[in-house]
Amino acid sequence: MIKRLISGSILLPLSITAVLYSNESLLILTILISGGLIFELSRVFYPNNYHLIWPIGTPLIAYVLYTCQHPLAFQITQHPLCMILCLTFLSLCIYETRQKKLLFKNWHLFNATRILGILLLFGPFALLLNTFQNGKSLIVLFGLIIAMSDIGAYFIGKKWGKRPLSPLSPKKTIEGSIGGLIGAILTGLIGASILNLPIINALTWSIIINIFAQFGDLYESLIKREYKIKDISNLIPGHGGIYDRCDSYIFVFPAMYYILLL
Repeated sequence: MIKRLISGSILLPLSITAVLYSNESLLILTILISGGLIFELSRVFYPNNYHLIWPIGTPLIAYVLYTCQHPLAFQITQHPLCMILCLTFLSLCIYETRQKKLLFKNWHLFNATRILGILLLFGPFALLLNTFQNGKSLIVLFGLIIAMSDIGAYFIGKKWGKRPLSPLSPKKTIEGSIGGLIGAILTGLIGASILNLPIINALTWSIIINIFAQFGDLYESLIKREYKIKDISNLIPGHGGIYDRCDSYIFVFPAMYYILLL
C-alpha cells in the first residue's frame, strides 16, 4: 500500500502537468505510455519475441501519434469506416468479456490485431480529445472521474462488498461498482461546477465513463486470467504495469470522443 501511495502521488501530478502544460508534453506522455503498453502486451502475447516487437513497434506508434496532430486525423476518425472499425473492436472485446474467453488466443495475427486495437483506441483518441474546446481540462476531468471511480469502488467494496461483480475479478463486487459510480458522479459534478459545464452533461458523462472504465478493467482481468498472471508487469511499484493503470482509459477515450462530436 505504501508503494502504491508513493507511486500514485508522483505519477498523478506529473501526468496532470504533462496534459495541461502543452500539446508537446501531452504528446510525449502519450508516446511514453503507448511504448510501455507495447512492451507489456507484446511480452504477454509474444513472450519469446517481445524484445523484437517493442523496439520496432514503439517508433511506429510514436509516428502515428505525431500525425494525430494533423487536421486530417480529425477527419479520418469521423469517416464511417473508422467508426465501424472502432465499434467492431469494441463489440469483440465486449463479447470476449461476456464469454470470459479470448477468441483465437493462439493466433499470432489475431493477438497482433488485439494489441493494435488497444493502442489505437488509447493514444490517438487521447490526443484528439485535446482538439475540443477546453480539451486539456476535459482530459484531466475524465481522468479524475476514472480515478475517483476506482477509489470509490475500492473503499465501498472493501467495507460493504458481498456480491461478486464478475468471475473475471473475484475481488470486485456489485457494491463496489455502485460505490465507483457514486464517486464518478460526484467528481463529474464538481468538475462541471469548476469548468462551467451543464450539469446534465457532467452527469451523463460520469455514468458513461464509469461504465466504460469498469469494462476496460474487466477486459484486462480477462487477459490476465487467460495467461495466468497477476499483473501485466511490475513497471510501476505497487500498481503493477502501465496497462494495469491505463486499462480504464482504453475504451473511455474513444467513447467520449464520439460523444463530444454529437
